[in-house]
Amino acid sequence: MINSSVFADVLQVLGPDVRALNCCIAFADGRTMLEADALTWSRIPSDDAAMIFRGECDVLAATWTFVPWGDGLWVTLSLHAHTPIQCAAISNVILDYAPLTPDLGAWWVPNFGGNVHTVGLHHASEITARMRADSVMRGAFPNASDSGLFLATRFPQTHEHDYSIDHIDNTLRFTGETRVRQTIGAQNSQRRS
Repeated sequence: MINSSVFADVLQVLGPDVRALNCCIAFADGRTMLEADALTWSRIPSDDAAMIFRGECDVLAATWTFVPWGDGLWVTLSLHAHTPIQCAAISNVILDYAPLTPDLGAWWVPNFGGNVHTVGLHHASEITARMRADSVMRGAFPNASDSGLFLATRFPQTHEHDYSIDHIDNTLRFTGETRVRQTIGAQNSQRRS
């Protein structure tokens, strides 16, 4: 997870219940993963309200953009490589959500994906391995009237996309992932949610 003050403005917009923010690039070899803290990040000035960050390492460069959209943020992670790299997946947003509540496991989590047997609202404590992935939206809400967190995909998408969720102690970890279908190099890969 990111421990950089460079992203302080993003964390402030996300609110105090978001305890950590990350992104991840998984390579096709199945062993190599590059997380946000492996890149050197700097903020790029913007003429509008967008918060744009450039991260670099020896393998690639990334542009992570957070644009205010409605009551939330539209998040884009673009990768750029000088030589082709085999990228299997890009997680443009990984966040730990931990509101101060005695029992986060009782919160409702929407599930909507290809597995019709798990579609619906489930308590966070009831999330099974079968429900963790394969959902085009995610969220967590204490009840029908109080606010929580909601993540979703803007369509159309070029690549296969879903959100996963893990319930760890009194924290929900949300991951928005795109499985990439092409080599990154001459072409750039971009993921939005």
